[in-house]
Amino acid sequence: MYENAKSQVSFKNTLSNHFPCEVGVRQGENLSPLLFAIYLNDFNTFLSERYNGLSNTTESISNELHIYLQIFCLLYADDTLILAESAIELQNALDSLYTYCNKWALNINVDKTKVIIFSKGRIKRFKSFKLGNNSIDVVDDYVYLGTTFNYNGTFNKAKAKQALQARKASYSLITRIKQLNLTLEVSIELFERLIIPILLYGSEIWGFECPKQLQAMFNKTMRKFLKLHKFTPMCMINGELGLKDISEYIENRMMNFWYNIATGVENKVSTILYKWTKVLYDQNKYKSAWIEKVKTTLDITEMPNLFNDTTSVNKSCFKNNIKVRLEDVYAKRWSDSVFNNGA
Repeated sequence: MYENAKSQVSFKNTLSNHFPCEVGVRQGENLSPLLFAIYLNDFNTFLSERYNGLSNTTESISNELHIYLQIFCLLYADDTLILAESAIELQNALDSLYTYCNKWALNINVDKTKVIIFSKGRIKRFKSFKLGNNSIDVVDDYVYLGTTFNYNGTFNKAKAKQALQARKASYSLITRIKQLNLTLEVSIELFERLIIPILLYGSEIWGFECPKQLQAMFNKTMRKFLKLHKFTPMCMINGELGLKDISEYIENRMMNFWYNIATGVENKVSTILYKWTKVLYDQNKYKSAWIEKVKTTLDITEMPNLFNDTTSVNKSCFKNNIKVRLEDVYAKRWSDSVFNNGA
């Protein structure tokens, strides 16, 4: 397969001549992620011998969890996230990264490499961080695995990004629906299957925040598609077409994600981090808006006992229960909204 590998470049509906491809694997090769993971197998160990990683955050509760977790980096394919608790430690980590890449002939895309300092207050001015001889910019927000993270922990930019992408996709879909003269039922099904996933990408993480701008985007799109007045009450539209509030979609996705990490295997990083955060939350040492949202949702769906004990229900049962109970909650809210609009 690779003995005489050749490639072509496609540009403006034109293909280049074939040229030999003697380095790397083919585009879309299934082995690519595995080979890269094997190649970087010692990366975490290499870093752990040269700087402290996230150590202080877990030392205070290691006895309660009976687990000690010291995180140095997160790897997803070739996306690498390096974590540190101070500017000095981060520079040590960058120096270690540079040494490692030189040792194993790896190239780093410096233009895409950024530093983000998470803080609730104003960020202190730092001298520029260095990766070899290159300066690394300190930024206020960064897109990681498709989700925009802001230095202050809010996700307004993440939601704005998804709203913009969903708006573009919805306009394209509306054009196709008109061209194909599709029925209303099919059109609504397409909106739910094609637009909602774009709009809510990453909502399992940022879903604790008010989705007002996402709901506004969806409302505007549906009114435009249905050729209704911009002030037509959405509760009327939802009732006629069987549509859900964006919040219901988000809460359902978020709660299923919560259950998966709350019941995950003990050595799963996301499960360990959740348990760590919950211990701090229970001890009033850390205020987590995400955990607070989970707790509130369990309360309003009349399953508060699951917050501290998930052993009483299996995954499929929980998935069905949370879906049905959220539908009941939002049906009541819809009924109240209809009454208020008609009053």
